[in-house]
Amino acid sequence: MDNAIVANRNCKLGGIGFKVSPSSILLIIVIFMTSMVTGCAMTGYPSGPLPPSTRPNYNLTGYPLAFKEGYTDGCETAKGTFYGRKDKHRYATDQQYRAGWDDSLSLCRGKR
Repeated sequence: MDNAIVANRNCKLGGIGFKVSPSSILLIIVIFMTSMVTGCAMTGYPSGPLPPSTRPNYNLTGYPLAFKEGYTDGCETAKGTFYGRKDKHRYATDQQYRAGWDDSLSLCRGKR
């Protein structure tokens, strides 16, 4: 009888009594650790452009869209944030994107 008491612990939670076996505790630990590991699994920058709702917003009224996108990418790169990136293809082919990226990189480096 004493072995049964050691193997199954009596617990009370919110006025409800129940028994917890060592295998149940192990299962809870495994589930907890799995959720912790999977929560950290996504790292790095997502491919493709960011959705407009997640991109940082700079007041660049009157500038072309390509310049605005280059400015955002360059400034976030200078700040070292998660959103920092350089679209190498656009940088090589789109003069407006390149101008925005270059301008913001130098301006935002000084603001750190």
